[in-house]
Amino acid sequence: MSKPTIVTAWDEHFMLPDFMGCVHWAIGDEKTLAAYRKTTGDEWTPGKTPVGRMIDQATGADREFLQRFSDWVADNLFGRPEDLDKPEDEVAE
Repeated sequence: MSKPTIVTAWDEHFMLPDFMGCVHWAIGDEKTLAAYRKTTGDEWTPGKTPVGRMIDQATGADREFLQRFSDWVADNLFGRPEDLDKPEDEVAE
């Protein structure tokens, strides 16, 4: 049985690949990940051993972290689809 993937504001939007590229970049960028951790207090890290990674996957902890991180990226870096219709001076920076 396959577990559901993360849900993003960009699902079904033509810019979903761009958003996911931003998430991929952001999670690998130390400064951005540190900003996420500082802002949210989320200190979850992946298991360091094969058993630890299996536990993360079995419990969904890895997917839950990716969901939280993806939501943060949408709110703080990339934006949301509804932002495309706003005048530039109304989009949060």
